[in-house]
This record gives sequence, structure tokens and C-alpha cells, in this order.
Amino acid sequence: MDTPDLIVGVDFGMTYTGVAYASPGTASQTPRVIQRWSGRSHRDESKVPTKLVYNLDSSGEKDATLSSWGFECNDTERNDPTKKLRDWFKLLLENENLNQKNKTLAEEGYPTQSSADVTRWLEDYLRNIYRQTEKEISRRYKDTFWKTSTVVFIFSVPTTWSSHAMIERKFKGAILQAGFGSVGPNHTVELGLTEAEAAAVYTADAGQLYQEGEVILVCDAGGGTTDASMHKISSIKDRHVELDALLTVQGVAVGSTEIDTQFANLAQEGLQSHGFSKKDAEDLARIMMNGEEFQSNKCLFGDPDSPSPREYELKIPELGSETSRSSSRNQHRELRISCEEMRNFFDNQIRKICNLIDNLLDRLKNSDQHSEEVSKIVLSGGLGSSHYVRTQLASKYSTINGRRSNATRIEIVLADEPQLAVVKGLVINKLQRIYRGRSVLRSRCCRASYGIVCSTPWNKHHHKGQITVKNAYDGKDYAPNQISWLGKLLSEDHPIEHTFFRYIESGEERRPWTDEIASSKMPLDRLPLRADPQYIHCSIESDLTHIPLSEFKKKKFGLLSRGRDYYRVEYKVKVIIDPAHIRFELWYNGTNYTKDHPIVVEWGEAAMEISESPAAYAQR
Repeated sequence: MDTPDLIVGVDFGMTYTGVAYASPGTASQTPRVIQRWSGRSHRDESKVPTKLVYNLDSSGEKDATLSSWGFECNDTERNDPTKKLRDWFKLLLENENLNQKNKTLAEEGYPTQSSADVTRWLEDYLRNIYRQTEKEISRRYKDTFWKTSTVVFIFSVPTTWSSHAMIERKFKGAILQAGFGSVGPNHTVELGLTEAEAAAVYTADAGQLYQEGEVILVCDAGGGTTDASMHKISSIKDRHVELDALLTVQGVAVGSTEIDTQFANLAQEGLQSHGFSKKDAEDLARIMMNGEEFQSNKCLFGDPDSPSPREYELKIPELGSETSRSSSRNQHRELRISCEEMRNFFDNQIRKICNLIDNLLDRLKNSDQHSEEVSKIVLSGGLGSSHYVRTQLASKYSTINGRRSNATRIEIVLADEPQLAVVKGLVINKLQRIYRGRSVLRSRCCRASYGIVCSTPWNKHHHKGQITVKNAYDGKDYAPNQISWLGKLLSEDHPIEHTFFRYIESGEERRPWTDEIASSKMPLDRLPLRADPQYIHCSIESDLTHIPLSEFKKKKFGLLSRGRDYYRVEYKVKVIIDPAHIRFELWYNGTNYTKDHPIVVEWGEAAMEISESPAAYAQR
């Protein structure tokens, strides 16, 4: 693997985004984070808000030009009727979430949002992330470093995103449009680990005390999603830890933004009861939700060093001059929220996090790894760093009443720098691949099974009632349109290989050929054998036309081949399944022909996910 001059990790989050980097050629391999951001010159911040404010067009409904981003966004702009705040748009990249959001907007009488709108917000935001990153890297190194160096950008992928096609086209497309990878061939973009996996990598590397063979459950609870993964410490050598996945990563739409939303709804009700109009109450509740007073109380809730009061008295801000008169007439200048109400905001999310953890523990118990016992739950992310969340999980899983059969002596651990676990984990994993030739994650489980559509030798037990086709070259009977399911555990370092045979007659016109990839979420013992259209995931086009026929094996079979010479071509397709996408490599005679002649992939409508599946071999 070529060693880049710089590795840059980007954790695009629902509420905040972080950027970390490391230079493999320097003595220190500890990732650093970008801490200087536009609009926050007076102090360092390890993350920047995922926010944009647009100037509205003449209709007052459509975004015209970008006004500010990140820390530049302020209350004055948010209150300006000629401007519009855009935030919490990360999950809207998936059409299902966007459709649900538009349904709510339509019911409340607001303009709906298109997929193009969301893509624009993403591109505009990432463009500013790119510019700030370039500025800070150039400040740290010499001015020419950015343009002359080899830079690899690695982005985390939400566990809740299941569509490979959406991630590859929409998310990566926006990343490239924003400028990442634009400085010639020396700058490249990779879609890296899922957020749960990256947090696990950081946890394993960050000096936590683990023992070989120990099983840990990593729970990354952030702004919009909570992701969980379960790993076994498979190896600890020279302070380098390697992990094996025991289950597929799992994510749910649970996070601190849900606490914010609950507060805003309650605040709006309270403001309306004080005589504010619905519109003013809604605007005020949103401002108070984003305000430093509520956010600070939220972060400190349950902290023993900052005891929670019986009641929170939150100042009601002033609205802009063009609002209705209800706010100017109203004498109420404070809104009171009880400690019990704040606790309920948290408890609603904690219950969902516990359901996620319980689900993983149950899946482990019912899997082939049922004898394994979880020793630690490691928390990361903004919500995961909450003292109240940590103590509530400890009271459930560390007490006798809350113990599970496969988690009898569990310990709740907070990751070092919990809000930076994902972005630093991305960089750490890449560094280990460079220096040790393998990832921190030795293997991962997939969320659906993948297979290759092929013809297999006829078997009277498996293919009863199906059509048969006699091969003109070897004279054997085959069952066409079968699925040969692939690998059990997947690894970046050891991709799945599948061997194919093709026959080319002498004098026959040579052209690329197409193979189909199938996918299914069905249990392993019920995976389909026949390739019905509903299981087709994508098509891959293999092209060996640039290889001289003289390099193939020449054969001749009398009558069955009509006495003509033909060539038997044996080649391999390697399937590399990353969290974000699937890559295919075409190998012939030990040479990778994908670099100069990439395999063309056409996506189908089948499930865009991956699970454990048995290895197989088939003949075409």
C-alpha cells in the first residue's frame, strides 16, 4: 500500500462535524483535530455545528444564496424573516426519511423539500468544511504542502444508511462536488468505516484496558443516531489491538436532537399558554432549543458536580421587529421546565438505547457465538458522554436485577474523548493498514447475503423440476440461473474471491460479458437457490478483450464442439464489501486488470445490504 503524505478523516454528523488528520511520515501518529473554525476565532472547538443559513429568494420560500455556515450562524440571522436556517438534514439524504419529513411539513402547512434541496445543503456545507480544512492544514504545514502532497480523505458512514447506491451516488457525489479529491490524482476520497466501527477502532486504540478474548459492545450515541457494534478482542500485540466482529452493526434514529425536539414541543405549549401566538411560540421555542442556556443545562444534566435544580428558569428571548404583536405585549420573560420533565426527555432516549443494546445481547445469545459473554459496554458520542446516560445504563446492566445471561459482569466505560471517537477512529484504522498491512477490524459481519448468479452442475436432489442445459464444450448437464452464495465474514484485507470459466471459440468476436450479483436478507438456512429478479442486486461487466488469446488455454473437443478450437478462460472476480459500497476487481493469471479497466456496475432494485453467508464455487 502506498503511503500518503496526509490522512484526513471527516465525521459528518447530524448536529456537529469533526475533522481529524495525521501525517504518516512524522514521528507522532496520534491524530490531531481541526480546532479553528470560521466564526469562532476567540476559542478552539473540536467540532463545528452542522448548520447553514440561506438568504431566501423573492418568494420567501426558496433558498437563494448561502449567508453563513457553522459557527457563523447566529440568533440574529435565525430571527431574520429573509433568511432560513437549514440543519438536521443528514438523515434526509435517504428518501424514506425525506418523504416522512415532507409529510409532516405538508400537514403543518410548510413548503416541502426535494432531494435536490438536501443535496445542495450537503454540498454547500461540505464545501466549507473542505475550505477550512485546506486553510488549517496549509497553516500548519508549508503553503505548497496541500497541492503537492498525496492526501487521502476518509468519511464515516452512518450505520442507519443501508442503500449502497444512495451512499455511492448521492453522498460520495456531494463529497466530490464539494471539492474533496479535486486537486489532481494525488487527492483521493474513500468511504470508510461505519460510525459504530470507527468508534470501536478508537476505543480499542485509545489506551482502554482490554484483554485478549474479551468481548465489548460499543455504543456511539450522537446527535441524530445511536449505533452499536459488538467485537471480540482477537489480538493484542505490541499495543496494537485487532477486533473481530461478532454481529452486524446496528443503528437507530435516537440521539440528542430528540431531546431538543421534546423540549421545543413542551416549550411551545408553555409559551402558547402564556399568551404567545402559535407562530411566535414556535419561533421562540426553536431559538430557546438552540440557545446556550438550554444546551448547557442539557449537557450538565445528572452531573454530580452540577446538581440539577428542581426547576429550570429559561429566559424567553426577544423576537425580531416583524413578528406578531403577541410577543411584545407578553409580560412573561421566563419559561419554567421542571427537573422531572428534563429527566423524561432523557429517559425516552435511554429506553431506546437499552432496546438496542438488549437486541444485540439477544442476537449474540441466539448466534453461533452464544457462549461469548460481554464484559464492557463502551460509550462514545455526544449523548453517550452524558453522565446521566452513563449512570442509568450502569444501573440497568451492572446490577443483579438487570444482568443478562451473557452479560453477568458488565462494566460501563466512557471512551476517551467520546465526541471524537469516530473521526479519530477513521484515521487510526488507516494508519494501522499502512504500517501493519491490516485493519484494526480483522473482519466484519454483513447485513444481507451476497451471491453470484451462475450455472451449476445438475444435481437431481437440488434441481428437481428445473430445466437443464447441456454444455456444448464439456458435454455435462447444468442448471442455469442458480445463486452461489459468498463468504461468511468479510474483511478488507482478505476479499471474497469467485472463480469463473468462460469459453471463447476461435474466430468468434470478443466482447465484454455481464454477470449478475444477487442479495437477500433471508436467514442462511432459507437463502434462495434460484435467481429470481427480486434478488438481483447489480450487474457487473467484465472485460478481458485486451488480453491476447495466446494467453488463454486452447482446447478441442470433437463432436460436441463441432471440431472447432476454443479457449477456456479461467478468471476471478474479487468482491470487496465496505460499509459504504461494493467494489469488484477482475483478476486473471495473478494480475489485477481493474485498475486500468474498471468493472462496470449497474445497480438493481434488490436489497442494498449485506449478512453471513457460506462460501461457494460455481462454473459458468
